[in-house]
Amino acid sequence: MVISAENNNKIFVSVVIPAHNQERDMLRSCLTALGKSSYPNFETIVVDDTGKADILRMQEEFCFRLIRLEKTVNRAKARNIASREAGGGILLFIDEDTLIKKDTIEKVERAFLENPRLAAVFGSNDKSLSQGGFFSVWKHLFQYYIHQTASEKAATFFTRCGAVKKSVFDKIGGFNEADARLEDIEFGYKLNMEKYEILLLKELQVTHLKKYSFFSLLKSDLLERAIPWAELMLKYKVFKNDLNLKDQYIASALVSWMILSSLALTIAKPWFYYIFLALVFVFALLNIKFFIFSLKEKGFIFMLKSIIMLYIYYIYSAFGFVLGVLNYTNSLVLKR
Repeated sequence: MVISAENNNKIFVSVVIPAHNQERDMLRSCLTALGKSSYPNFETIVVDDTGKADILRMQEEFCFRLIRLEKTVNRAKARNIASREAGGGILLFIDEDTLIKKDTIEKVERAFLENPRLAAVFGSNDKSLSQGGFFSVWKHLFQYYIHQTASEKAATFFTRCGAVKKSVFDKIGGFNEADARLEDIEFGYKLNMEKYEILLLKELQVTHLKKYSFFSLLKSDLLERAIPWAELMLKYKVFKNDLNLKDQYIASALVSWMILSSLALTIAKPWFYYIFLALVFVFALLNIKFFIFSLKEKGFIFMLKSIIMLYIYYIYSAFGFVLGVLNYTNSLVLKR
């Protein structure tokens, strides 16, 4: 790792931000939060492919290294480009709609110093988002809950707030630029295959500013997560009982579809109604801790909405997983 003597032997960290969003207020907020960091020894690299001149004014205001691209690229390629020019021994990836805390970089450095075998570390959303409507608040709160109840020994990665040793990043070959739907999860799977140690540091929390409508949430969870995640699991043969793939969540998805089926069957066989009620009870038991968590955080009305939203989430996530399996199977057939 690169260490600077001028800064009390603190590890030099390169913070990498791909700037794709046309809403510059988010990037400005992200850079403002970075400017409040208590860590003394880091650089900020912004990769911009929008072609807008306002990024130059931001560079003067916030003093970051700017890489301007002539054409639009995906986030994986933007991060790879920045990483090749980074001078830090640690690469810290964040998104432009993410606000780090004052001590975020310090926590990253401490994690690597306390465990020299550690190759990568990532965090989670915090619970602070209170605007943007129900779907935004629910999404961020659910992601927070998923990460906070997961195992610290991870097999994946998270580029909203994730750090990796540059030497390891270079050895692995960076992110997959050909398919950047879940490039961070795929990168984590590669690290896991090479027996590198990855830590989910639950106290490493950031604020995510992204807002969701129901349809943008559906698109994100179905097309950008469930389908490609299933393909990655089969490709790398990683089936870890953790994060969104915990046994309880898989069981909840199956029970959700069984609830839907039993309700439909009550039309022909009224006694299926009792099976329907039993399955609803099982669904509630499987997710009772999240419901209680929602109640404590946002109140009774939010919890009721959350129950409905979680059920819908399991329905379309299971559907997306099946589509991902079919896509992967079909791709194998075509290759033969």
